[in-house]
Amino acid sequence: MLNMDNIKFSKLVENLQQGIGIIDEQYAIIYCNLAFAHMFDMPKNDMLGKKLYKIIDTNKREIFKQYFSLDKKIKKPAFDIQIVTKDGQHKDILINIYPNIVNETDDYIGWVITADDITEQKKAEKNMRYFVFHDSLTGLYNRAYFDEQMARINKDLKRFSPLSIISIDLDGLKIINDTCGHEAGDVALKKAADIISSVFRKTDVVARIGGDEFCIILPDTSYEVAASKKAVLLSMIDEYNAKCENNSIPISISIGVAAIQNINDETIYDIYQLADSDMYKDKLGNLSICEDRIVPMIEYILKKKQIMDESRLNRLITLVNMMGDELDLPEEIIDNLIMLSKIHDVGKAAIPVEEFIDISPLVEEKYEVLKNHSQIGYNIILRNSQLTNMARLVLHHHENWDGTGYPSGLKGYDIPIECRILSIIEEYDTLMNPFGSELPLTKEKALENIKKEAGTKFDPILVQRFVDVMETKGY
Repeated sequence: MLNMDNIKFSKLVENLQQGIGIIDEQYAIIYCNLAFAHMFDMPKNDMLGKKLYKIIDTNKREIFKQYFSLDKKIKKPAFDIQIVTKDGQHKDILINIYPNIVNETDDYIGWVITADDITEQKKAEKNMRYFVFHDSLTGLYNRAYFDEQMARINKDLKRFSPLSIISIDLDGLKIINDTCGHEAGDVALKKAADIISSVFRKTDVVARIGGDEFCIILPDTSYEVAASKKAVLLSMIDEYNAKCENNSIPISISIGVAAIQNINDETIYDIYQLADSDMYKDKLGNLSICEDRIVPMIEYILKKKQIMDESRLNRLITLVNMMGDELDLPEEIIDNLIMLSKIHDVGKAAIPVEEFIDISPLVEEKYEVLKNHSQIGYNIILRNSQLTNMARLVLHHHENWDGTGYPSGLKGYDIPIECRILSIIEEYDTLMNPFGSELPLTKEKALENIKKEAGTKFDPILVQRFVDVMETKGY
């Protein structure tokens, strides 16, 4: 029998911050210091005589009995337990066991145990594990977790079949970043992530796997069910955009869906590639996506930054259609002109507003900064796959017939016809509806000014046709 009279303790042990306890061969606590009692949220006197396994969580009791074996010498095993304090707080405690209480014949008759509060350490580990496998911006799983789950599921694909994968790309993120800044891009990413995650189950793996890329692994999900998820997602995006407030940029996503067809011949990586390919078909194969998703986003940004307003855009489109009828232009050229009317000044959105307010000959430096918008706009459009065919038109919409324009100094018929037409239309509308405090000109005076620049700034043949239209049909 362990006799406490034979054990000497110093005040040092009693006042240690580490919990120290002694357990006899019946697992009863025969000594503990104040730190040990505090660790278990109990008065010291209440702990003495209690069986240790009765004050730890139930699921650890078998481990407890295994560790506290008297049959063999145990070399400092350790395990952690969790208790709930009187005020409802969870506390994690690390228990270390030292079987070094022996009798006169060197038989083990008790243990010294230490107890350390590792609650904060556990929290830190949990946070670290969270950030190892989660995207810090959206809170979704990250690429590392996605890759780990892909490998895990692929090892036993039959168990998770039917299996589908959905690949998603946030359209126009580069446009948002380039024109409104990365903070606005982050807001769009977080909103898209919120909408996407709300559609799927907790058992699905919803991950952000790249800058503007998301992917969802859906175990036990047929293609039909996955395709229905795509429809729900698009509906929720439309609903969000319809309710967008003035300070919210509308968002657009392209979605691809694929499901396993032959469990014997396919891997999960094959399904992922099919879903990704289907997403790019959705992004590039449907021409209406550009008009329905990306162009409205650019329009919104230009309006928000007061670069283009609705009434001016409507006037430009009306004039484009009038010139299209007059010249009997192919539908493709008219479509390009309408789109160019909407997006040609996208580069201005990337220039600080103060750089092009009240432009006049007296502020030539600001005018030179403003002239960069054609090249900036070209770069923005070129980085967005749905609009690459418009990049050249955005670049050259300020070229002059005689080669004095910018940025490339193109002249004559080297200038795309869409740009030659838009420059006349824009000039006419600006003269009739000037910015700022300038007074508008009459139609006759505006047309006279345009005719004066035929052969220098404007294509002379197109000027004559434009004047004919304005004089005969009027506007």
